[in-house]
Amino acid sequence: MQSKCLIFLAVVSLLAFSYLLNATAIEEKAAARTALMHARECEKHLGPLPKFRYEDAIEIPITQNGKRVIVTADNIGKNLKSCDKPAAFGAPCQLGNRVGRYQGIKANGSPNPDVVFVTFFRDGGLGVIGHNIKTGATCFLSVKDEVDPRQGLPTPDEPKYNKAWQSPTVVGRDGCVKCHMADPFLHSPWIDQVRDPKNPDKPLVPLIADVDSPYFVIGKEFPAPPGRKPGAIHATIPKQLEGNMCVACHAPQCVPDFFNVKLDELKMSAPFHTMEMETREQWVKDREAVREYCRSLDIQYFD
Repeated sequence: MQSKCLIFLAVVSLLAFSYLLNATAIEEKAAARTALMHARECEKHLGPLPKFRYEDAIEIPITQNGKRVIVTADNIGKNLKSCDKPAAFGAPCQLGNRVGRYQGIKANGSPNPDVVFVTFFRDGGLGVIGHNIKTGATCFLSVKDEVDPRQGLPTPDEPKYNKAWQSPTVVGRDGCVKCHMADPFLHSPWIDQVRDPKNPDKPLVPLIADVDSPYFVIGKEFPAPPGRKPGAIHATIPKQLEGNMCVACHAPQCVPDFFNVKLDELKMSAPFHTMEMETREQWVKDREAVREYCRSLDIQYFD
């Protein structure tokens, strides 16, 4: 009799445990937001999302010894062994990558000069960054791995949006803010080859690297950038960097070891200037202090 009771209790316990697991899974699934839900949240801050098109984006040049490599149907996506200006991260000399830019619009269809969307076609995929320069509101979007972004993508107002775009949970898990730390847009000589057709003196990707530039990421699935207080719109200057000349102009930005090039050592357009030739003792010390601060954050890029 005692053994039967023990068996009965064991079965009841297993059933109860199974129920709790199923209930937890259902609760987590219900809490997980769709791509469309995230898009609608983004539109509250940025206005209607544009129709992102491959043909609107501009090819990022790959050159060898100053000569541009022509992209063909046979070599698109190929990563060359060397090139003059490698990409900051990922495949350094991949052929056929593209970057595009759209001005935001208001709900009534009129232009919104405060909002910009940047598209990045790479490795057969597409990532999008939408940013409101005035408020700092920023959205990171990405198409699903199995979707070909060259074939046309739905907007939130069109059917099958959720089938084409990743959920914010998946995008947030990529750790966008770990690299996009100081502001939404990373710059390098590679991507800054592409100039704004409307203003060739400026790169197509916006330059907003200012310590006072507002920046926060929309979506509960995205944590605050490293070193920044949760909910903060402006960069947090840590005590050990007070008086540091680098962060007097720029928000702190860490450069991961896996980057192909060290962005804090490059000759770049303003406001970056010629850092690799800057040898004054105080500047050298201040740059090393920023690197030490980055090491203290112990950012785990590949969780």
